[in-house]
Amino acid sequence: MIDLITTEKVTYTTPPDAAALGALRRLEALWAIEEPTAEQMAEMDQLEEHLPTVREVRLMLRSATALDAAKYEGRRARMVEWFEAETGRPVAEVLEEENGVTRNALAQIFEQAQSWAVVMTVLVQIEQRTRPLHDDGVEWNEAEIPAEWKESPEAFLAWCPDDLLVAALDAAKRLSPGVWGIPDPLARRYGGVNVTTSVPSSARS
Repeated sequence: MIDLITTEKVTYTTPPDAAALGALRRLEALWAIEEPTAEQMAEMDQLEEHLPTVREVRLMLRSATALDAAKYEGRRARMVEWFEAETGRPVAEVLEEENGVTRNALAQIFEQAQSWAVVMTVLVQIEQRTRPLHDDGVEWNEAEIPAEWKESPEAFLAWCPDDLLVAALDAAKRLSPGVWGIPDPLARRYGGVNVTTSVPSSARS
């Protein structure tokens, strides 16, 4: 049977600090020199030696299956319970309020929790590594998805940087636009479900 699952990987790298950025800018200028002098080569070696290490995590997400719809609804119900316990406010009440600082802050928490429900439904693998800032050749190590991430938004949202959450949600929507978002009309013409109805010849007369 043909495998209908597609996957996408999203990588997050801890940003370099100001000192590391300054060293990188100087290194890029030195790397651009076609024939560097001995002094410039020595400077490059010294800068590279003192570059910090970065931590990286890579999430692999897959396209949603029919079973995932039920799993998502279960997580969404737990997400609503968590949100109302965390904020002390019913979801419907928060979403019906007029825009304001409090309402917008609570709505953002709700949106992040809703993103958790989507991402955790299709998250299949986590990899991580620590590497020198200028060296991308270090191997990835697979890590176990923490059990507490799957139970409620609390632990996952406390760990996940906001831009990684946004990128992971975008990946989930790209992989299954008909499930997590409104399908692009052009995408629907070339993928997804297309139903063709044929009328028996006896019914045409």
